[in-house]
Amino acid sequence: MRRGVKLPPIPPNDDLLRQLWATDLHLCEIGKQLGASKTWVSDRARRIGLPARQTKTRDLPAKLIVAAYEQGWRIERIRLALLPKFPLVGGTTIRRVLKAHKVKLRPAGKVVPGLHTECVRLVRAGKSCREAGRILGLKERQVAERARSILGPRRRGSWTLPKFDVKEAMAMRSRGVMVKEIAARFNVTSAAISYHWRKRNPA
Repeated sequence: MRRGVKLPPIPPNDDLLRQLWATDLHLCEIGKQLGASKTWVSDRARRIGLPARQTKTRDLPAKLIVAAYEQGWRIERIRLALLPKFPLVGGTTIRRVLKAHKVKLRPAGKVVPGLHTECVRLVRAGKSCREAGRILGLKERQVAERARSILGPRRRGSWTLPKFDVKEAMAMRSRGVMVKEIAARFNVTSAAISYHWRKRNPA
């Protein structure tokens, strides 16, 4: 869009807005049906006097929210986990629950212990940075930065673990490679290597 060019105003459809407002649809979904943004929906609802839409804090599983946050979950990740049962829940409501339980909120952008490890674990398991971000409540760029800080620059196949090739693993064992080294290479347990070795070399 060229600078200075104003878009035509969205014709208000207040009757449809009132119907959708009474449902559990998120503001984004209401906006799609009205052909508007969620900000426009929120502003229009306030102008025509519709009541505020928010999940009451007493309805939320406060103990689970506190436990998840203390384990390093981000507020966005908690919100995504609650959406199926509480479609109206927002980050502000979750923060209100945490403050009510005397939980000290982390500064924005602070590194959460263990979050780097989770990013690496998901990426090495074959998840894309976007998929890992959806699971952890992070942006694709944030996952990539955390994984890169541990795994180094990304090259084709450099972040994913090799698939467990039993034949190659047994060949390495025959050459005298330690069981722990083989297990670490294929991201399996030492017991799995020993099991396949005994299976191929019965006493």
